[in-house]
Amino acid sequence: EQVRLFTGRGDDVNAAVIDVMCDAVGLPRRAF
Repeated sequence: EQVRLFTGRGDDVNAAVIDVMCDAVGLPRRAF
């Protein structure tokens, strides 16, 4: 399921996933 999100969608979805992961670990968004 997650693989399809990364491969089937564009940068917008990837950026959103990164934002969620950064928020989950307490890092600033778009840190990398």
